[in-house]
Amino acid sequence: MIPVRVLRLCKIISAFALTLGSLLSQALAADPEPPLPEPIRDAFAQENVDPDGISLWIQEMGKEKPLVAYRPDAARVPASVIKVLTTFAALDILGPDFRWKTRVLRQGEVGGGRLDGDLYIEGGGDPHLLGESLWRILQSLRGRGIRHIEGDVVFDEDFFSLAQEDPGSFDERPYRSYNALPRSLLFNFSSTHFSFHPDSSAGKVVITTDPPLASDAVHNRLRLTAGACGGRHYRIRMRIEGEGLDRRVRFSGDYPASCGSHSFWRSTFDSQTLLQGAFRSLWSGLDASLAGGFRTGSVPDSATEVIVEASPPLVDLLRPINKFSNNVMSRQLLLTIGAHGGETPGTVDKGREVIREWLEARGIESAGLFLDNGSGLSRRTRITARTLGEILRAAHESPLMAEFVSSLPLLGVDGTLRRRLKNTRLAGRVHAKTGLIDDVRSLAGYLHGSDGRDFVVVVLHNQPGAHYGQGTRLQDALLRWLWSRSRPRS
Repeated sequence: MIPVRVLRLCKIISAFALTLGSLLSQALAADPEPPLPEPIRDAFAQENVDPDGISLWIQEMGKEKPLVAYRPDAARVPASVIKVLTTFAALDILGPDFRWKTRVLRQGEVGGGRLDGDLYIEGGGDPHLLGESLWRILQSLRGRGIRHIEGDVVFDEDFFSLAQEDPGSFDERPYRSYNALPRSLLFNFSSTHFSFHPDSSAGKVVITTDPPLASDAVHNRLRLTAGACGGRHYRIRMRIEGEGLDRRVRFSGDYPASCGSHSFWRSTFDSQTLLQGAFRSLWSGLDASLAGGFRTGSVPDSATEVIVEASPPLVDLLRPINKFSNNVMSRQLLLTIGAHGGETPGTVDKGREVIREWLEARGIESAGLFLDNGSGLSRRTRITARTLGEILRAAHESPLMAEFVSSLPLLGVDGTLRRRLKNTRLAGRVHAKTGLIDDVRSLAGYLHGSDGRDFVVVVLHNQPGAHYGQGTRLQDALLRWLWSRSRPRS
């Protein structure tokens, strides 16, 4: 026989459980996830979308609750939409007028047009150090009376501390420019722009490069032919031979004259090799000379500063990063954030920690977040649709809203969205970052309704084949549905 006290205790526990269950049911009923609208459910079915492979977040600005929140807390591979986090964090942490600095210093005295010692170029992480920047530096050296360098040109790359990395580790395409690796002294995005011009009168194809390379760095074995132009790369075959300063690029194959001029970017030479070649070419063009060679080393404390070359402001560089999804520039951003406040050398881990603290200070949920390299060219990066939605809302409410939003591709107008929904009423109404790698298609940004309302839109789609037309059509269907809701009521 069960004692009376035990029976009473069981009744109390049972009553408590019933009450707790009722309270939980009421709480869930009071704040359920919004149901998927029928047009989106139809699009799911039409595109054979795996419900476990997609997350959506749509929220009207000024509203506390999302309009659509489908699997918002699943941590997914975002591809390049992670740049939304990297670029807005950089804008907010570093400031819109932040500028990278490349310092030029000398060790030795200058007299009679001669530097009796070494010239140091100290990288400051500038993601936009191009040929025109180097030209200004060398012109300034001439203006300061240096026409001959008796010693070496020394590259200081101590601003970042970088782990060894294989540029082909992501997709086994090490010479594609999107795989270029970050550097403290990054020159020309570590990439070369190859241009091909048919010269029918000479019966050959002329190859030019930017930046200029040594005369023997490119071997031109292309044959100019007649006939129709076919194939995206015009039958150009590229082969890489050698390493470092001994590396050569050999082009061969048939090039129909009817193809006209053509060009592409390739990361065939590392940043230092490009910088050395450009330095020699431009320096000799100024009727100046270098007795020594090139090497890597740290700037000595006794060196004298000669020139400081500042980059364009950060706010101007957000546009090429976001509109054209420049991976190496985005990676430079994360490392620079890590070096912020004098915490040099900048590292990826330091950058992640600064951004984690920044999200926490803003009250943005970061559960499930892993920021691999800041660019999205990674299958380890993870983020939720809710976190991206909160970042976009914070950016829209920020005093820097206009600067950030204008850096995003504009639907049907420019960047990675220039061809999407081009001849529709949606053209020019969506600012959004896109993401695309195999089996991943993503979008994160804003839709500006014709009735004046603004909406945050996030789509994270991880599913075999999502990178094909399926993922794009689903995004377009969602944008069309949201646009239809935002039109003024008659």
